[in-house]
Amino acid sequence: MRGRRSNGQRFVRQYSLGPYILDFYCPAAKVAIELDGGGHNTMDSKLYDKERDAYLAECGVTVLRFANTMISADVDEVLARISKALSRL
Repeated sequence: MRGRRSNGQRFVRQYSLGPYILDFYCPAAKVAIELDGGGHNTMDSKLYDKERDAYLAECGVTVLRFANTMISADVDEVLARISKALSRL
């Protein structure tokens, strides 16, 4: 997300959409990127994320979720998945 761009698309950090704050959001592609720490592994958090993702889907937003550990372990895979989502424009 260097320079707040990926594949020529601009991303905004901490973007408000309805009652939610998205970690990164590309308005042109309607793609949200969520970076999940260990706190997202509880049942309550999983339910919250599911409801949140359903709301965002109703708004036409594609949500990509990545565990923080995946970002450090396989950043190339993360970037490939983001690139694939953006190529659907």
